[in-house]
Amino acid sequence: MCQNALAHFDTKGLSPFDTLSDKSCEEAYNIAKKVGCRITYFIHRAMKKYIYKDIILTGSAGLSGALELAAGDPERMRERFPGHMLRQISELEKNLEPSGFSLEDEDVYIREIGKKGLSAALWDMGEELGTGFSVFADRFPVSQLTVEICELFGADPLKVSSEGCFLVCTANGNELCGRLKAQGADAVIIGHTESSRGKVLVMGEIRRFLDKPR
Repeated sequence: MCQNALAHFDTKGLSPFDTLSDKSCEEAYNIAKKVGCRITYFIHRAMKKYIYKDIILTGSAGLSGALELAAGDPERMRERFPGHMLRQISELEKNLEPSGFSLEDEDVYIREIGKKGLSAALWDMGEELGTGFSVFADRFPVSQLTVEICELFGADPLKVSSEGCFLVCTANGNELCGRLKAQGADAVIIGHTESSRGKVLVMGEIRRFLDKPR
């Protein structure tokens, strides 16, 4: 472990195993980076609430799942949607690809959302980081097409497949979003981590806890 970084903890009467305030985390993190020491597991864990503050979502949430539903019952789709929308859906199916971006040498947490859906990926993220979070439904990049297809099949856009989409957590979400967009990826800050363990979805004036995925 880097003695310079550990000295910062010692002056505050803390160990690297403690949960620190955002201010202390920022100070310790900057000391460690400045002297170029390796961030060990324990220091990294103690500082994670600073390092992984903003939650970014890349891609179009629920789109791959909506397209799977559409492909599974084309007759039902034809009954509901006009021809031009069916052609649009067909093109999306052909061209659906993961967001292409590189985060090499970035101090970030990253998780592909995949088959389990956004809600489950958020839950797993909180468990892995050991933090709570608040995410805001009105910031989720969910297309109107995804909403309508999921509505037709009685599915929740947050619980269907989101292949090609990623959750990324970082200390400076605005800066990282800018770099991701420069690489051609759609990226938006959807929330932030919190010191509590609550995993909260905010929908207007309503705050509810996410259910543990089955």
